[in-house]
Order: sequence, then C-alpha cells, then structure tokens
Amino acid sequence: MKYSIQEGPKYTLVEIDTEGPIVPADLAMFALPSIGTRHGEVPPDRGVILSGRAPIWVYGALITRYCLAEWIATYDPRLGGAVVVGSYNNARRLGDVVPTVVPMEVA
Repeated sequence: MKYSIQEGPKYTLVEIDTEGPIVPADLAMFALPSIGTRHGEVPPDRGVILSGRAPIWVYGALITRYCLAEWIATYDPRLGGAVVVGSYNNARRLGDVVPTVVPMEVA
C-alpha cells in the first residue's frame, strides 16, 4: 500500500492507495506513521482526514490507528469534503463536513 501525508491548515491528510487487490492479512504489513509528537508522526492536536480507495476494513483499521487525533474524518468527493466520524472536541462534531481539496492521485 502506498500513502502520502500532507499537512492542511488544521488537519493532516492521509491519502492511501492499495495498489490493487489486497486481503485482510495485508493489514499487518501496512507501515503508516503513528500518532505522536516526534518527526514523521501525525500530530495528535489536529484532525486526520483519510482519503483513497480501499476496502471498508482498511478504513476501520486506519480509524483505529488514528483514534487519538482531535478528530478523524473520511473524504467524500461527492460532498467536496471529509465527514467527521469521530471527535474528541467540540470544534468538530460527528457528521460535520470539513471542506477539503484532495489530490486525484497518490504520488
């Protein structure tokens, strides 16, 4: 699986690409950055937006991985933004749509 990490104004965008068919056992090989304050980690004091084509169980695993972020959302191009699916603060509530511009392809 390929991924890219981009910093938005108040969120981190995690763009994923499974590069073709995958099986659940492949989850153990995903090497995405963790939540944390060290270089290369996803900061815990901002939101995380997940984007890209992947099976629903991949999204479930990624939501669990980034559950300590201030809030987490999944991108929906039909809405022009990301739908908040989990939040630890009142700034973003479940169902909020965060306006987001996502690249068409993972580099």
